[in-house]
Amino acid sequence: MTAAFTSTLDFPVLLRLVMEQVKDLMKVEAGSLLLREETGELTFAVVLGEKRELLQGLRIAAEEGIAGWVASTGEALVLPDVRKHPLFSSRVDALTRFETRSMLCVPVKTEEKVLGVIQLINRTDQTPFGEGDLALLSAIANHAATALENARLHDQLLQTNQQLLEANHHKSKFLSQLSQEVRTPLTGILGYAELLQDKRVGPLSARQQQYLQNIYGSAQHILKLANDLLELAEVDTDRKIFYSEEFSPLIVLEEVNALMAPQATNKEIKFTLDGEPQLPPIRCDIHQFRQILLNLVSNAIKFTPAKGEVTVAARVWDPGTVAVSVSDTGIGIRPEDRERIFDPFGRGENAVARRIPGVGLGLTVAKRLVELQGGEIRVESEGEDRGSTFTFTLPLPPPRSGSQPVCA
Repeated sequence: MTAAFTSTLDFPVLLRLVMEQVKDLMKVEAGSLLLREETGELTFAVVLGEKRELLQGLRIAAEEGIAGWVASTGEALVLPDVRKHPLFSSRVDALTRFETRSMLCVPVKTEEKVLGVIQLINRTDQTPFGEGDLALLSAIANHAATALENARLHDQLLQTNQQLLEANHHKSKFLSQLSQEVRTPLTGILGYAELLQDKRVGPLSARQQQYLQNIYGSAQHILKLANDLLELAEVDTDRKIFYSEEFSPLIVLEEVNALMAPQATNKEIKFTLDGEPQLPPIRCDIHQFRQILLNLVSNAIKFTPAKGEVTVAARVWDPGTVAVSVSDTGIGIRPEDRERIFDPFGRGENAVARRIPGVGLGLTVAKRLVELQGGEIRVESEGEDRGSTFTFTLPLPPPRSGSQPVCA
């Protein structure tokens, strides 16, 4: 019997399994499990015996009949002759044309509440129920209560998870649409700003040039936010496609150097590459690898003051892993912020206090892109104003030729 209670968490299956085991063990003509609703009413959840289809799903009032009294009081009843008991209701017998002679009815309850009742009707050997039957069924009901509560909680957890998945899908869809809507006008704004900067429509005064730089910088900031939102939405909704191809990480490091070195120079930051000359090729999505590195380097430059240093290094971590790290001498990260900064919109308190611009999506995107390709990312920092090092690792699988989608 105990094995039956622990064999499944499927609520409807468990209900029927419990009653079939009870009916066979107790050798009765009919039996039913009634569940208590929030209103106090009882519903025939499982019915075994003749004309069971007439009772399945039927509801009875909170205190109607023997079952109602047992559910409301939490006390069991053994009735050798139901006709002599004032609480007996013949409504069910009239509906099914079944004759109830003796009944055993016990509550299915936890310490906090009554979940329902089990009632057994007429022993097959025609003898009345006794105290021994009551003790046995009460013990079974206690095990059943625990199993049913676990199954109910499991169902609630599944429903909650489904609701969360749906909510997350709607959120990601909204972010994707919002990002697309924002990017379209921004492209036009940036295009006109570049025309004005190139003085193709005439010369600009110094004040106009400054205003134009502010417009261009703000538009670039919003465009990056829109791109990060779109990237995050694609990853969350499994719409991101990864293409596996073999390439040298050093090539991508050089590309990132060409893109980011001017930004470092403008802030008087020393930007250094340190890649092992004999670094073996890796196999992953080169575009996403580049995106991860750009996000980390961009953050390093942003959070490092003038005269600081940013170093990008790549090396073999162990025989089967390559590690790429981005180190800086910037504002550092407090111990309590090291997990939060990888959450969507999570930012370190020292960055917020110093009013360094950003919304906290770059690291989130980088972390998810690394993990989706089988890697890990971590951060090390000795504390505020002590710099930080972000390191991500990727596996080195056996070489394969060609380029093909690996996940979507």
